[in-house]
This record gives sequence, C-alpha cells and structure tokens, in this order.
Amino acid sequence: MPLPPPTFGERDNLMTYLKHQRGQLYYATYGLADEQLHLKPTAGDLSLAWLLHHIAEVETRWVKDAVGEPVPQSFDNDQPPPQATRQELLDRLDAVASVTEQTLAGLPLEAPIAVPHMLRPFFPGVESWSVRWMLGHLIEEFARHAGHADIIRESIDGKTMYELKAMAQGWYEQYQALNKSQ
Repeated sequence: MPLPPPTFGERDNLMTYLKHQRGQLYYATYGLADEQLHLKPTAGDLSLAWLLHHIAEVETRWVKDAVGEPVPQSFDNDQPPPQATRQELLDRLDAVASVTEQTLAGLPLEAPIAVPHMLRPFFPGVESWSVRWMLGHLIEEFARHAGHADIIRESIDGKTMYELKAMAQGWYEQYQALNKSQ
C-alpha cells in the first residue's frame, strides 16, 4: 500500500503516520549494498546510514524526555559506525519503534512533557508541550528526513520511493502497469 492505511482515532492516526514516515526510510534503503548506505552523493553531508542512525537517536531522545528518563550525553547525532550494515541500522530502528509504541500507549495525548533544557532557548516562556505535540513534531522530523532519503537514494541509482515501495511490498508489476498507462 503506497499510503498509510485509514485510521479513525487521533492516537491511531498519529502513531500510524509516525510509523509510515519511519517506514519511508526503510524503503529508501531497499536493495542497497551496505557500502551504498554510507555514500554521500549529494551536495550535503548526509548518507542513508546517517539518516537511519539519526532518526533512531532522535526518537529515543524524545520518548525518554516524554517519560522523564535521563538522556545519555552520547546522543549527539554523531556518525554511525562506518561498518554499520543496513540490517543493524534497521534492527535498531525497529527496537526504538517498539519502545516508542509501548511507552506512548500508556500516555494521554494531552499529558505534558517538560521542554528539555537544550531546547528552552528556542521556546522562551514555554515550560511544556503535550504528547500530541511531540508526536506531530516527530512526524514532521521523519517526513523531512524521508525527503532527504528520497533525494539521496535517487542520486545513488535513480530509484524513487513508489518504485522502491512497490518492489519491497510485492506490487511492482502493478506499479509498472500503472506507469505505462499514464
């Protein structure tokens, strides 16, 4: 399915869109060799490996903040290990996603989260935001980086998101037929 499935509740909608945007990063790496994940083929300094690593760190940080757990100082958006494989990076992202789903399932969407100290200069006078706001922000962050991933992947081998998604999900023949009919 190229789009997120329909949802009918607010929490389900937010969690579904978070999962969908996270999934776009999975599809952007589909079929690549591990070495290709570390390529930086665009004018910027981003690689698909860095994006997967970064998203896992960002999601971990925000969820820990949501429940008041300390965030280790090691979370500084450093580069992933140069030998990190696609499977290792995706396994880490899967583990983070599982913790997010379990942790946030028990929190009301309107529950307040204290603004982390490192972000307070950007939010003067704001003491807290809600779980709802945090989920919206994570969706925004993931969508931005999914766009980066699209550009990086297309720069590597010319493949685009719907093509990759069709290949990964097993509906590539339908994708090709649709493109031929247009």
